[in-house]
Amino acid sequence: TLDGVNMNNDLDPLSNKKYTGLPGVWQVYGSSSQGLAIDSDLLESVEVHDSNVSAKYGGFTGGGVEAKTRNPRRGFHGKVSLKHTRDAWTKLHIHEKHQEDFSNSYEPKYQPKFSKWNGNVNLEGFVRDDLGLMFSYSRTNSRIPLKAYKPGSVDKIYGDLNKERVQRRDIQNYFLKA
Repeated sequence: TLDGVNMNNDLDPLSNKKYTGLPGVWQVYGSSSQGLAIDSDLLESVEVHDSNVSAKYGGFTGGGVEAKTRNPRRGFHGKVSLKHTRDAWTKLHIHEKHQEDFSNSYEPKYQPKFSKWNGNVNLEGFVRDDLGLMFSYSRTNSRIPLKAYKPGSVDKIYGDLNKERVQRRDIQNYFLKA
């Protein structure tokens, strides 16, 4: 939850669905995240519930995270931040049984190449003695080049399928607290 509001994050690592356009060629993993990305500078507290979860957090199996945002500060404050990472800056240690899967990456769970950008803009302050505002905008973009199809799976039908397709993952969040 964020400030008492349920931000469901339905991740099911056991879910494994086939893409319906070309059955059996590549898989799309279901139950993707529905979470909220929030700048940690806006948080007052974070509490993790991993056992003996009370009924007020019910409706799920597992644990929960309860995050509370802080109140706006007096004066006028702002922050701009930009983060970036990429595969060239990362050293992957891959088990030998998965080496071929990574070198012929055709599904999202094997991602040897990637580029990720995250940017945040935060503004806060008081507009009147009794009214403080806090605004945040966050955007994360990921680009993951993958092989179009599993090698040898449909190349007799569709021709050369070793070209790459780029999987894009984007999330934008706006936050306003008064």
